[in-house]
Amino acid sequence: MPSSAVGLDLYQAEADSDSLVFYRGAEYPLALNDLVRLQERGIHRLFIQKEWQGRYLKYLRQFASAPTDDPRIPMVARLGALDSVVRDERSNSRMRIRTHAALHYETTLPSVPRRAESVGVYIRDFSRRGCGLISPVQMYPEESVRILLATFWIRLKVVRSRRVGPSCYEVGGELTQRNQPSPEAFDGIALCSSAI
Repeated sequence: MPSSAVGLDLYQAEADSDSLVFYRGAEYPLALNDLVRLQERGIHRLFIQKEWQGRYLKYLRQFASAPTDDPRIPMVARLGALDSVVRDERSNSRMRIRTHAALHYETTLPSVPRRAESVGVYIRDFSRRGCGLISPVQMYPEESVRILLATFWIRLKVVRSRRVGPSCYEVGGELTQRNQPSPEAFDGIALCSSAI
């Protein structure tokens, strides 16, 4: 996270109470080590005033879509911001996200045999109801896939696919399920193991 001000007053829940207490002013920078210290104290959520929700989502979108070569922003933090934006039920706009993910086929067309191994894909964007990605293999409408990202995993029903180059297909899909990290994400996926 860049050490710049979020532009919002932040509040934290008071221990053993439903009330909130002021944590940090809008003009004061918030860095990753601040978040680590909060987590060490058992604080995993900060709050803002409801009327500033739009500004906060804009901040998260900028944060999540910052250049991936920026060493100040770890991928886990970027995907955490993405996770928060995707969860926002009121937003349908597409958010550009550039990250790698693993794709596993769940339901395929009978006439198109698929390998059991996962495929590496490149996520392009997310909206509340859909996801766009680049795949090295062609997919077809009505196929269902599971996509594993660093901080969550999703199920996607393919609705469109078009070839943009050799071994390069632009795929759009409808989100059918969004999940927190869990062992269920790996059901039916052959995992590699190494002997020590």
